Amino acid sequence: MKFQEINIGPLNQFEITEMAAMSFSCKNKEVDVQFTKDIFDHTRGMPHFAAQALTICKKKNLCERLSNKKI
Repeated sequence: MKFQEINIGPLNQFEITEMAAMSFSCKNKEVDVQFTKDIFDHTRGMPHFAAQALTICKKKNLCERLSNKKI
């Protein structure tokens, strides 16, 4: 059996925005920049932790639409 090593580095803030949009079933432009910045800063862009943070936000209804219609 042969294995191939791959390196997965941290995501950038745009990639966090894409992940958030997928998690909340919306478009990238509907995700608030401050929200993705907070997720990015808290998780340092690590994919597993970013996914966990978004999942928790969604499950616990910690996010809502703002007056500017963004999440």
